[in-house]
Parts: sequence; structure tokens; C-alpha cells
Amino acid sequence: YKMKSLQFFNGSDQIGSANVFWLDDGTYLANFQIKPEYQRQGYGKQFMELLIALYHVDTLIVAQNNYPAYFLYKKCGFEIVSGYYAPDLNTDVYCMKRKELNENV
Repeated sequence: YKMKSLQFFNGSDQIGSANVFWLDDGTYLANFQIKPEYQRQGYGKQFMELLIALYHVDTLIVAQNNYPAYFLYKKCGFEIVSGYYAPDLNTDVYCMKRKELNENV
């Protein structure tokens, strides 16, 4: 697979980071993070929309108890397609995909 690590800046301040993976069945987002001092200011939504537009991100995994991230992804057009226990993360997670990609399935 191919992977790209990205960092997000506002001027010289690093606000967040993410990894994008290209696999046979889609483009995955992993390790999407916004620094706490920049959360709840719209940066997460801006960066998600940028990643979707530039890299066509269509799939991600989110911890079921990470409500802020879950609602951000939902706002950006992702919906739950499955849920499972992820032993490597030691938690239950949702697999989410972009809605418009699922409507044709």
C-alpha cells in the first residue's frame, strides 16, 4: 500500500496531522488529530474536507467512545458501515464510509 503523512498548519503553528492510505478497496484516513487547543474551532471540519477533496478519502475507523471525532466525521458525510473490536487499539471501533459512495452499492 501507499501512505502519505500530513501535517496541518495555521501560519507557523502545527494544528494537527493525519495519515492517508491507498488500498485496493478505497482511500483510508488514519490517525487524524487536531491539537486540543485548536479543537472545536472548525479546523477539524476544514481539514477533513480538504483531505476528502484532495485525496478522495472514503473510509476511516473511529473508536466508538470518541464522540467528538464520530460527530465530526458524520458532519463530513461519513456513516457507520460496521462495528467491531479492534485488539490493536484495545477498544470497539466503527468503520465509516462516505455516504455518497455507499448509495451506489
